[in-house]
Amino acid sequence: MSLFAELKRRNVFRVGTAYLVSAWLLLQVADIVLENIGAPGWVMQVFMLLLAIGLPVALILAWAFELTPEGVKRESEVDRSESITPQTGQKLNRIIIAMLVLAVGLLLAERLTLSSRQAANVASGQAELERLETDAVTAMEAKLPAPVSVDDRTVAVLPFLNLSSDPEQEYFADGLTEEILNSLAQLPELKVTARTSAFHFKGKDQPVEKIAATLGVAHIVEGSVRTSGGRVRITAQLIRAADGFHLWSDTYDDDLEDTFALQTDIAANIALALQVVMDEDKRRQMEIAGVRDPEAFVAFQKAQELDAIAHGSANMIPELRASSLLYERAIELAPRMAVAYRYHSDLFAHLLIDYASGRPTPDFGPDDVAAAQASMEADFRAAMEYAPNERAREAAELDLMVVTGKWRGLAAQVDRVLAQPGCNYVVWSQLVSSAFERAAGMIDYRLAAAECDPLQSRNWTNGVWAALWDGQTAMAVEIGERATSLVDHSWLWGVYARSLAAAGDSDRARVVANTWVRDDNDRLQVLAMLAAMDGDAESLATTHEEWRRRFGPDDFREIVFAAWAGNRAEANRNAARVDARPAGHMALLLSIYFCLCAAPFDISATPDFAAKFEQSGLPWPTARPISLPLKDW
Repeated sequence: MSLFAELKRRNVFRVGTAYLVSAWLLLQVADIVLENIGAPGWVMQVFMLLLAIGLPVALILAWAFELTPEGVKRESEVDRSESITPQTGQKLNRIIIAMLVLAVGLLLAERLTLSSRQAANVASGQAELERLETDAVTAMEAKLPAPVSVDDRTVAVLPFLNLSSDPEQEYFADGLTEEILNSLAQLPELKVTARTSAFHFKGKDQPVEKIAATLGVAHIVEGSVRTSGGRVRITAQLIRAADGFHLWSDTYDDDLEDTFALQTDIAANIALALQVVMDEDKRRQMEIAGVRDPEAFVAFQKAQELDAIAHGSANMIPELRASSLLYERAIELAPRMAVAYRYHSDLFAHLLIDYASGRPTPDFGPDDVAAAQASMEADFRAAMEYAPNERAREAAELDLMVVTGKWRGLAAQVDRVLAQPGCNYVVWSQLVSSAFERAAGMIDYRLAAAECDPLQSRNWTNGVWAALWDGQTAMAVEIGERATSLVDHSWLWGVYARSLAAAGDSDRARVVANTWVRDDNDRLQVLAMLAAMDGDAESLATTHEEWRRRFGPDDFREIVFAAWAGNRAEANRNAARVDARPAGHMALLLSIYFCLCAAPFDISATPDFAAKFEQSGLPWPTARPISLPLKDW
C-alpha cells in the first residue's frame, strides 16, 4: 500500500483538516475574549504558538493510534478484518462539516458586524460634516469678507460658452473671457472677481443670483463665442443679479484674427453700463491690458489645469513638469504675461526644496541645481518687470528675496507688501510673515485677496495658517468653516482640521482629516500633529512610521516629526543635513511653518540659515501658537 493510501486509511488527512478548522475557530474566539478583557498582545501570540505546535502532535497521534469501539488502540493492535476505520472516517467527516458550518457562520456574523460598524461610522461622519456646513453659514461675518457685496460696482466675468463644433475653441473662448476680465480690472472704480473664482462656475448650470451671492458681486457678465472658418461671432451681456435685468448686451461679428481687439470695446461698454466715467487714459490702459494672443491663452489654460492637480497631491513634480512646458509656450507667444512667469517658477522651487530635503527626484541631481536656481530667479525678475502695478511688483520682489536667500532687508519688504492688501497673488511670503510676528498682517492680506478671489483655495488656506500662527484659534476655525463651505480642496481641509485641534476639538478634527483630506501625505501629518498635541507619543510614533514607509525620505518633514516628539537631537541632525544642501533655507522655512511649534530646531545647528536669518530683521525664535506637551524647548 502506498504512503498516501496509508495516510488516508489512518485518517491522518481528516484529523489534520479537523485540527486546522477547530484551531481557526479557537483563534477567533480567543481574539474577541482577549480584546475585551484587555489582555496584553503576547497572550495571543503564545496561544497561536501552542496551536501551531499541536498540529504535528495531532498528526503523529492520528498515524500511531486508531479509534475503535473498545476505545483508542495502537494501530499495530487493531485487527484489520474488524477495523472500523471507515466508520471513524465518517465520524470525522461529520465533525469537520459541523466545524466548517460554525466557521462560515462566524465569518458571516463578523462581516455583518463590520458592515454595520462601517455604515454607522459613515453615517456619523456624514452627519458631522453636514453640521460643519450648517455651522459655516453662521460664521462670524464681522471678521470675514461678507459673502454678498452691497457695492454696486462689483462684477464677475463668467467663462463665455463655446458654441463651435471644435472643442479646442473652448480654450479660445476662455482666453477671450480673461481678456475682458483683465481690461475691466484696470479700472480702479470697479471690483472685478479674479479668474480662479469666476471660472469655478464653468460648465455649471446655476442661477445668476446664486453665483453672484457666492462671489459677492452685484453684476454678472456672460456670453458666447462661435467660430466658423475665419470668422467669429461674440455675444455678451451684463446682468444685474438682484433682478436678472440685462443692463447691456450686444453681438459682434469679426475676423478671427482681430477678435482680441474687440475685448476693449466689450469691456468699455460694460464699464459705461456700470456708470464708470471713461476717458482716453482709462481706455488706453484697457487696450494694453491682457495678452492678445489666443494660442498663448490656450497654452496657459491647459497649464493651469495641470497646476491645480499638482497643488493637491503628495508628489507634485510630474504635473508641474507638464504644466511648465505649457507655461513656456505661453511665455514664448506672450513674453509680457507676468502671471505665467510666477507659475512657471514653481517647478524649480519644488525641485530645489525636494533636493534640499533629500527626496529622490527622477531626472534631477546635483548637476541640475544651479540651472534650476537660475531659472527660478529669472522667472521672478520677469514677473517684476512685467507686473501690471506696483503692488504686484512688490509682491514678486518679496518672493524673489525669499527663494534666493538674499534676506537683507527682508522684514521691511514683508511689511511693505502686507501694507498693500488687494488682489495680488504671493507665492512664498507667508513663510516669512506668519511665523515671524506678522501673522495678523497676513490674515488681513489673505482675506482681502479672498474678497477678490473667493474660490481660490490658497488664499483661504494661508489665511487659516496665519490665524493659527497669530494664536487666534477661534478665527482660524471660522475662516476654515467659511472657506470649506465655498471650496473643496484637500490641503484646505487639512489646515481646517489643524485649526479644530488647536481650538480643542480633536474629535471633530479627526472626522475632517479622515473624511476630507484626500492627500494621504497631509492626512498622516495632521493625525501625527493631533497625537503630538495630546502628548500621545505611541500614536505619534506609529503614524510617523506609517508616513515614513509611504512617503519618506524627507528631511524637512522629519524635522517636524522629531520636534513634535520632543527629540531635539534628531531634529537638529535633520536640520543640519538640510542646511548643508542648496536651497536648504527654503526647506527649513517650511519646517518652521508646518511645525507650529516655535523653533523646531536650534538655529546654531544650521549655520548657513543662521547667516541669512541674521540679515533678515526677523525675530528668533518664532511664536508657539499650539501646545505640544512632548516638546520642552
